[in-house]
Amino acid sequence: NNNGLYTVTLTVSDGTNNDTRTRTDYINISTGGGGGGTCDTLYTPFMNGTNAVIYTDTSGYLTGTNSWGDLAKAQAYPAPTQAAQIDGIIFWLGVVSYNSGDPNSSLDILVYDMDGAGTSTAGQVASPGTVLGGGSLALSNLSTLQPIAVTFQTPVTVSSSYAVGIDMTQVNSADSVAVYSTLQGDAGQTELAWEQWSGGEWYTIYSYWGLDADLALIPIECPQTITSTMPVEMLEDRFSVFPNPNSGTLNINYLLS
Repeated sequence: NNNGLYTVTLTVSDGTNNDTRTRTDYINISTGGGGGGTCDTLYTPFMNGTNAVIYTDTSGYLTGTNSWGDLAKAQAYPAPTQAAQIDGIIFWLGVVSYNSGDPNSSLDILVYDMDGAGTSTAGQVASPGTVLGGGSLALSNLSTLQPIAVTFQTPVTVSSSYAVGIDMTQVNSADSVAVYSTLQGDAGQTELAWEQWSGGEWYTIYSYWGLDADLALIPIECPQTITSTMPVEMLEDRFSVFPNPNSGTLNINYLLS
């Protein structure tokens, strides 16, 4: 992407009929600090129109709150090619149940360094560890209707592999929350989706549950000298964004079930 204003075209389809709406100069990308480059949401598995689902069993949500007391869910990403900053996260919740009325019931949106030691099918491997930064959102303000884009007040600098995730420690026990995942088998056994158990241990979701899926937790990664301004965009149902990277018109496609 180059700096400047970008036009967004949104297409809604039920498989037979299509409806398109265009917003001119809807996204603004600007440089800062004298460097070059652009922000990117990297690759997300939802770009190819895959279904977004929530997996459960009798104890709760595999990708959210449950009676086992899971503390966090996270999606790992590779090291950037050069020092970068995470300006925010796009995440998509499939469950938000705000029953407590507790104004302090909240969800932390975090960036982790992959400097921990967790368990995968290969044994002990690098896992989410040190919290590098992030933000917090009141559960009363969250919705399942669309993905939510959060911009951090202070961007998080990364130079090695990292993960982005939701920490559920401050969610009231009367409330529930869960993040969408792709379908079983979509992740190709890459084991990039992680969960933190009640004792603080990290496990890949595949290693314990056999759930071969990725989570709808997507970083907004920028070169370290770049800042961007982009409105919170609400994207509903299945969607794709293309072309990415982009230097002209940005298309966002919905695919309704």
